[in-house]
Amino acid sequence: MNLLLHHFRCIAVLLALLSSIAAVAAQPLYRAEQLPGIDPGGTPGSVGTFYQWLSDAGQVAHWSRETRRLSVWSAGRLRELPLSSYPPDGGSNWLLNGINATGAVIGSFSLYAGPSHLGVRAVLWPPTGGIVEIGVLGTDATGYGSSYASAINDSGMIVGSSEVFSREGRSLGARGFLWRSGQLLQLPPVAIPGFIPEGSFAQAVDAAGRAVGYSSLRSGDVTLTRATLWTPEGRPIDLGSLYDRPGSPGSSSAVAINERGEVIGSSSPTATEAEQDAARRLSRPTLWSGDRIIDLGTIQAPPRGNLQGPFGSGAYDLNDRGEALVSMNPPSPHLTQDAALWRAGRLHHLRPPSPTGPQSYAWAFDLNDQGIVVGVGENLPGTRGRRALVARDGVTFMDLNELVRPGDLQGWTLIVAEQINRRGQILAHGEDREYRQALFVLTPLD
Repeated sequence: MNLLLHHFRCIAVLLALLSSIAAVAAQPLYRAEQLPGIDPGGTPGSVGTFYQWLSDAGQVAHWSRETRRLSVWSAGRLRELPLSSYPPDGGSNWLLNGINATGAVIGSFSLYAGPSHLGVRAVLWPPTGGIVEIGVLGTDATGYGSSYASAINDSGMIVGSSEVFSREGRSLGARGFLWRSGQLLQLPPVAIPGFIPEGSFAQAVDAAGRAVGYSSLRSGDVTLTRATLWTPEGRPIDLGSLYDRPGSPGSSSAVAINERGEVIGSSSPTATEAEQDAARRLSRPTLWSGDRIIDLGTIQAPPRGNLQGPFGSGAYDLNDRGEALVSMNPPSPHLTQDAALWRAGRLHHLRPPSPTGPQSYAWAFDLNDQGIVVGVGENLPGTRGRRALVARDGVTFMDLNELVRPGDLQGWTLIVAEQINRRGQILAHGEDREYRQALFVLTPLD
């Protein structure tokens, strides 16, 4: 009897423990706030196309092609950004490129003088108001020239690229730039023996003003790209490639830098124009850390239809802990891309929750300094269409809709989790039963 009673008590304790775990798992982890429609007189969520960025302070910069309005959402308020300082024709093609923690926004627009297109101009919307044209590194005799802003840090330094011209007005290609305190600093390409430099492109900037991107060079029909770091003074440093061999440099490019000075991107063999597809299949995700060049590994993926591997990979996001998101790059845009998190020296393949077959997939979009990953999944069990996903441990994806406080979504379904900031806030794209769209900011409850 005592033994039987003991068994019953153990079972009761186990059931209570499982019930407690289930209750904890069922607790909401986020509160969701829907952003109002850009058109004050319109219906929230009626805008169909978004271009948006989430800052580390929880602000959202948002451009709607349908209403041709740009605004910043902060703490429940919507502040419209000015476009009227340019001719109406010049405001027809706007693009957002980022927002920093102070609320400064960068973007670009197509500039026209009457019917004449004068190129694209990079612009800044300071948090104090107004609009500032970043400028170009040169124009031709007609005034045509273009510049693009790629990234902005929290102190307001901006990097990007601009077309340059000879004195005769002939285009010399693109050069990277660093914009600081109203001044444009040209970022030259690196020098590689035997190759002619053609251009440079800056993709990201850290708090100290170090920029990363790539230099473009050519020798005959061979195109070479080199991952490049520029010092705050504009001096280019060649980061190298996993495919470097004595007397034969490999190609590489850099896309992000963290506050430890680590850089990520990809490496591939140097190739002619005809060999580019084969070279992409051999691309490798790369981390530059100090004087080391680290191969982040290969995502093992099954063949895609009639296409057989290998499929190249590259790293595209990096946090301050040195963790990186790695993607597989299939040779067709119609094929889904696999993703993985590189952490502590190994790749962790990110998959949809409870996959039931090869048609289920998950794709990672963003990573924060806590190692939380957000993205999207499709054809998940028990669902129709896409679902916003979050991997709070950086590895296991969960449906974000199941983690939101009851009543916050009110008939909306979160279909894409696009960005996550250092505070753990998530910018998600929602859709209702009538396929109207809206943006949501999710704030952690813990």
